Amino acid sequence: MLLSFLIWGYIFIISFIYGFAFIKVISFLLKREYNIINEGCDIVSLAGICLLIILLSFFSLFINVGVEVHFIILMSAVIIALKFRMQLKAIFINYILLLVNKNKFLKGIYFLIFMIGLFYAVIPIDDPDTAYYHAQIIQWIEKFKVVPGLGNINPVFGYNQSIYLVSAFFSFSFLGIEPFHLINPYLFLLLITRLTYLIFEKKENCFFAGAILVFFLFTFYHFVSSCGTDLPAYVFCTYIILIFIQLNQNRFDLKLKNILIFLFTIIVLTIKLSVLPIVIISAFLTIKNIKKTRRKVKLIFFALLILILTPWITRNVILTGYLVYPLSSIDIFNVDWKIPNERVDIQKNFIKSWAIMPFEKEFPKKNSNNKSLSMLEWEERVNKQYINLDFNQKVDNILKRNKSSKSSGYKIEFFMSILACFTALFAPVFLGFKKKFTIVFTDVVLWGIYFFGIIYVVIFSPSYRFGCFFFLLSIICFVNILIRGFFKTGLSYYIRKILFLGIIVFSTWIGLKNYTHIKTIGINQYPYYKIKTKAYENSNMIVRVPISLNFCCWNTMIPCVALPGDLKEFEFRGDDLGSGFRPKDKIKAN
Repeated sequence: MLLSFLIWGYIFIISFIYGFAFIKVISFLLKREYNIINEGCDIVSLAGICLLIILLSFFSLFINVGVEVHFIILMSAVIIALKFRMQLKAIFINYILLLVNKNKFLKGIYFLIFMIGLFYAVIPIDDPDTAYYHAQIIQWIEKFKVVPGLGNINPVFGYNQSIYLVSAFFSFSFLGIEPFHLINPYLFLLLITRLTYLIFEKKENCFFAGAILVFFLFTFYHFVSSCGTDLPAYVFCTYIILIFIQLNQNRFDLKLKNILIFLFTIIVLTIKLSVLPIVIISAFLTIKNIKKTRRKVKLIFFALLILILTPWITRNVILTGYLVYPLSSIDIFNVDWKIPNERVDIQKNFIKSWAIMPFEKEFPKKNSNNKSLSMLEWEERVNKQYINLDFNQKVDNILKRNKSSKSSGYKIEFFMSILACFTALFAPVFLGFKKKFTIVFTDVVLWGIYFFGIIYVVIFSPSYRFGCFFFLLSIICFVNILIRGFFKTGLSYYIRKILFLGIIVFSTWIGLKNYTHIKTIGINQYPYYKIKTKAYENSNMIVRVPISLNFCCWNTMIPCVALPGDLKEFEFRGDDLGSGFRPKDKIKAN
């Protein structure tokens, strides 16, 4: 825990300096000095992480994200800090004074929030996808520049999710120690700190922020210590919504907030494509204000779009041979490492199948018939079993999935999904006829976002984890409107203190309980599991495969594939791993 705390401090300093630099550039271009203190240190830090993602995306095209890149980023941060040392010093002193001058009650609240973040950061990783591919992808980024045809090894290695770049940068693997994967816990801490501030120090939207806090703690409790993409996507989307609400309540720094919303929107799309409907906000704000803004603001929007998407699309092409993966319909390149169209379609359909298949019979059995099974063949079996079902059969499978799950958490998520669909469809109509409930313009815009978000998820992948942001937002907005109508300001002030303080104390107790259960001295995160692998030869190179056939490579030395049958799907393009991989001429049938 001690090292995790120190790494958090390092992440904050670097990201804040780069966020400060981003706002200074915007100030220079618009010839207007923005007060960074008014934006909050968490928003500045998040902007800095976005800028780091952009820089690392370009670096990764030419060099691995290792000690050289870390030195360049660090030295640039030092130069920025020295150049603006007086301003940065004044900002940090002001932040410290704001914290010191808070009353004991608020100091206690923030201390509990900080401890929740630390407890959740160091517990064992419960996200199976981290074992399957998160840790492996980060390891490829740490050791090599973007590898041509990496998606041929494993279909999920083709996902170009930009948050992995920052995880690789702050992992410190080049020191030869157990890697630190603390970006997700850091983003988790930023958001719960912001929500706590809105609940206990702001009068407006306290129940809205509190509801997000409750659902956030419940939904991502087991995913904070992982290095997946669900949590970062949720954090960015929530900040977009919070800034949008603030934008409509207070027109101070209107242009900067529009720019931040646009920046966060494009970045979150490079993290997780399933949040595509969030573009509605950015498009709405951009179109609404484009005629009113000066040419410089329009150029800033365009420049951000180019700077973010250019390296991201380039990485897509190098990893898979496609502009956007896994969409085989956009097929304009003919490179030798390109993943065959049929394989891409299998992967795309598998995402849909995964959302509706029952929990039983998900994985290959440990028998001789599966010794030569590959991930591609297994995914194709799943697709054939579930993708061609009619609507009633798909609904029946989702219900079976709910019944077969032993997790009470999944049952609650299933109930929340149904409730979210109800609120998205019927709540606005119901509330529109009630004079007691005041619906403002912001409510209408938010309803449009979560309505299209839920429709998008239900059509393409009806799973809670792929659309939790839209499901939660649907319920929270509805509850927020109800509470605005029923509770007076004085009463809500005391209710929120009691209710949300109880949630924070309970979450602290859960975190402490899990932390003491793992029986660690508390220096670092809980280490990755060590697994046994078997070495196979493929194109005169050694490839490792987990002996247990459970798909989990964890942080095993690369290259590691999920199943022995994967070895027949690809071959090496050169004499080293950095040369990349290409598909073998023919996909063997089952």
